[in-house]
Amino acid sequence: MEVGTLPKLNELLRVPVGAARYGMLSKHSDSDVFILTPTENLKVRDREANTSYFVWSVPALRYYWGHPVSLGDLTGDCTGDERLVSFLRSRRYEVAYGAPERTAAFGLDYIAVGERYGYNSPIKAGLRTAMILSHMAAEVEDPFLLSDEEKATLIRARTGEVKPEERVEVYRRTLSPENLNKLRRMPENVTVKNELFVLLDEICKEETQ
Repeated sequence: MEVGTLPKLNELLRVPVGAARYGMLSKHSDSDVFILTPTENLKVRDREANTSYFVWSVPALRYYWGHPVSLGDLTGDCTGDERLVSFLRSRRYEVAYGAPERTAAFGLDYIAVGERYGYNSPIKAGLRTAMILSHMAAEVEDPFLLSDEEKATLIRARTGEVKPEERVEVYRRTLSPENLNKLRRMPENVTVKNELFVLLDEICKEETQ
């Protein structure tokens, strides 16, 4: 991640993510922001603002469609192009459940990477992803919001207090064969994906004219 100030970008969408998206925001929390642009991909850490910016391009979003992180970002409290914001707010549930099988596959890989690195931050992200996948298997309205018990576990994970044995239990409960099979059997919502990217392509085309 680059350190510095965010350069001027052609922003299509801006969303507070991280702790803000998962209902864990406190006065001690860092600020994380997702920004969607036509072509730019970068990560910038502004130490003065205590904010990390995660900038995605439309092609990257298309390639990673279904990833639980990007779905959480897209279904957050967004601002930006009025047409895009209106679409995402009115179709939030459909977007969240747009590609359940891909979401499960991306999520499992994301969890495995976090455990392989062995650092507190990616391990915490993996645990959070497992919790989100279990919410999706239960088809809750907003699968990215966490219970108080889940938040408490993740707060402990920040400092490495959730030992491997406890993490195994979390994974066993959240990533049960039953839950994963439910996700794999859920139909893909091709309509919402197609409509979203048609809209994004139209907006990007207008921006270049």
